[in-house]
Amino acid sequence: MTSREVRIQEAFVSLQGEATEVGRPHLFLRLGGCPLRCTYCDTPESWAPSKQSSWFEQGGVRVLDNPLSEEDLTASLGGLLQSYGLAASDIGCRDRWRASSST
Repeated sequence: MTSREVRIQEAFVSLQGEATEVGRPHLFLRLGGCPLRCTYCDTPESWAPSKQSSWFEQGGVRVLDNPLSEEDLTASLGGLLQSYGLAASDIGCRDRWRASSST
């Protein structure tokens, strides 16, 4: 894996349920291979590097091999959003993408 590749465990769109963004659609990327081992982690299966990633699109689940290149990630994110009839401008912050990670 190079510095321009990433291992995704799962990717999905959901409505935000917290804070000022409640009810707005957000894109969630769960990364694979987390080394932290937090005691409050709700997804310990994300601790191991994932060989495949699950992309939960409107019509079903698409499975991709990891690691994903920057180009594959960009294309897959666009496809995921399009499956819900969304564009990048519909997700997260009103003015730009909000970056946060969840492992």
